[in-house]
Amino acid sequence: MFLLAVILMFVVGVLKYGERTWALKCSNMDSIRSSLKKEPRARCHFYLDDRPPQGGPKGNVEE
Repeated sequence: MFLLAVILMFVVGVLKYGERTWALKCSNMDSIRSSLKKEPRARCHFYLDDRPPQGGPKGNVEE
């Protein structure tokens, strides 16, 4: 019974990775682009006040 389970798991694993390999081989950038949404990308906003002080937690380093 244990041997049957091992063989079944091995076959399922081989099929799983075979399907992944086949999907990657058949894919191309056009099919990936067509499946993406055409919405504009959100911009990231960075503020200088969000950065920690240059001297660490004790404060600014004097020049």
